[in-house]
Amino acid sequence: MADPLLFVTTYPVKPGMVDRFKEAVPEWFAFIEANHPRVIHSAVYVDEGRSEATSVQLHPDAESMDQQFAVLGDRSFEWQEYIDSSQMQILICGEPSDTILTTMERIRSAGIAVTIKYLVTGFSRLPAT
Repeated sequence: MADPLLFVTTYPVKPGMVDRFKEAVPEWFAFIEANHPRVIHSAVYVDEGRSEATSVQLHPDAESMDQQFAVLGDRSFEWQEYIDSSQMQILICGEPSDTILTTMERIRSAGIAVTIKYLVTGFSRLPAT
């Protein structure tokens, strides 16, 4: 069984844009939910100061994240109006696929911080895929 993959992005919300960002997010997540049924959990959180958002995605395996990249395509850039992607930070916990690694190298070359952490040990109560 493949291990789950956790994909976390944190980014500043542009000043004065948090309400518009929060209005736009549900449609985007409805699209993911309708078009990518393998995602186990996907949510966005905003800090108390309403200046930073964090997106958390839990996938059953790296191939699920690959599928999400394919499903989203250019839709990944829809949030640019609301966030400062130049300050984005990405954290991946788990074993990324070659597709994810290639994508993350492109993102790193654009100056965005990407951290990948590999599993040492643990357990999961997630259903087998």
